[in-house]
Amino acid sequence: MIDTQNWNYCTYTNNNFKAYISIGGDFTEDQVVKEIYWVNVTTLENQSISQKTHKDMQSAIQQINTQYAHWTFSDPLNPTSGCSSCSAH
Repeated sequence: MIDTQNWNYCTYTNNNFKAYISIGGDFTEDQVVKEIYWVNVTTLENQSISQKTHKDMQSAIQQINTQYAHWTFSDPLNPTSGCSSCSAH
């Protein structure tokens, strides 16, 4: 499950797509940069399918776990099969 400790490197994947969280910034009315988080869905070749903006990390984590936790969870720091020294995929 994606949480506050692994949100920036773990993904959910199925046969055709992957879902992950990314971070960015946006200006407030006072021209102060505020962190924002996106739940992204892309093809396995990284073509964008959808992106949902969240004002805080917790709501992005809640959305990705609610919508995509039934897909395969991938943690490149703790591989469960294949080459244990490679996190390229």
